[in-house]
Order: sequence, then C-alpha cells, then structure tokens
Amino acid sequence: MKRYLIITAVLLLVFSVYIFAAAEGEDASRFLVIRGLFNDEGELFVSPLYIVKDERFDAPDGTGPYRLELLDIDGSVLSSHNFSTDIMHIIMNDGSEREKDSGMFAFQIPLMDNARNISIKRDGVTLFESGLSDITTMEE
Repeated sequence: MKRYLIITAVLLLVFSVYIFAAAEGEDASRFLVIRGLFNDEGELFVSPLYIVKDERFDAPDGTGPYRLELLDIDGSVLSSHNFSTDIMHIIMNDGSEREKDSGMFAFQIPLMDNARNISIKRDGVTLFESGLSDITTMEE
C-alpha cells in the first residue's frame, strides 16, 4: 500500500509539472541550444542557434554573471536563465592540476511557442541579441 501511494504521488507530481509547463507556453518537445565563448578581450561569440526535439545539453546552472532572456514579440521576458562559463581542468606536466575559466558555455532551454527573440546580458548590458525566426530544427 505504501509503495502504491509513493508511485501515485510521483505520477501526480510529474503530471503537475507537465501541466504547469504547458500552461506557461513551453513545448517540452522543443529546446533551444545556445553555445558560445568569450575571448580573452571579453568579446562574445555565439554559435548558430538551433532547435532540438530532445535533451542533448544540460540546462543553465542558474548562477553566474550572465543572463539569457527569452523574449516575446513585444520584448517582454518569457523566461530568464543565469549562467556562467565552464571551468577547464588542466593537468600540468608535473602532474599538478589547475582550473581555468574556459570562457565557453553550452546549454539548452525549453522553447516557448510565443518566443521571438533571445538576448544575453551582463549587469543589465545587452551583449547579444537574435531573432528566432530563421533557426534550424535538428531532426536527430
């Protein structure tokens, strides 16, 4: 009986999350992939954006100085995601280890049907903007 209650509770929770996502306009079967890097001068280079139908990358870590915003046609924020760049682990010739900020990032976010643009900001300053109208959907 206890196992049945736990399974029922888990199923209700999963169903509730799915309903909440649908109510917010997220299509759980489409994800926007964002990849890029900051060079040594702090310039941002973003790889071409694309849409996937399955989860290939992790979501943003939710911390860090950068913020990705998903915007509707009027520029209203639909969702926002803080992120940081990845840490690179380096093994030196003497066997010691170092960590260095790679300046790179790669993640995906659920894509809402009414999303039209994205922006990447730091301290309120827009570093990157792009429309979503001509983005490729990857089939595999």
